[in-house]
Amino acid sequence: EEIWRYRLPLAVRAALYWSERLFSAHFIRRARAIVAVTNEIARYESERCGSRAPLHTFSNGFDTGRVAAYRGDPPGDRFVIAFAAALFQPWHGLDRLLESLLRMPADARVTLHLVGKVHNAGELDLIRQLSADSRCDLVMHGLIPAQEVGKVLSCAHLPVDSLGLYRRKMS
Repeated sequence: EEIWRYRLPLAVRAALYWSERLFSAHFIRRARAIVAVTNEIARYESERCGSRAPLHTFSNGFDTGRVAAYRGDPPGDRFVIAFAAALFQPWHGLDRLLESLLRMPADARVTLHLVGKVHNAGELDLIRQLSADSRCDLVMHGLIPAQEVGKVLSCAHLPVDSLGLYRRKMS
């Protein structure tokens, strides 16, 4: 389903979609191993395709052990939220966070730090709306080194992880 959200020509999106639908199970069942970024994703792929291959995890996540602990309130009167992903995908649920912030009370004041690339047109539209909202200071960091990500996360009242795993039938 997320293939359709990419800004690619229709023919390319259709080719990606149908190749996934028609061939992925065939190749996964014949794989010698399944390597994924979480155990849950590896199990999901194995179960959906009926594979008996060994499962391995190779994390692409951020090492939270390298992030300084939160050290009290950041300067200012705003609640600080930080959300980091190399490339935001539907299962990150960025749209859910942005939509919630657009519905916050009139007297709320929030600073939102987004670290990573946003490519989804719907999420980009929500970001445009939020950037025009005086209740929210929006800081777009793009891709930054891990040490900088750690600094951003450690100054937040609320570092956010995935909010849409249910979209991939995960929890």
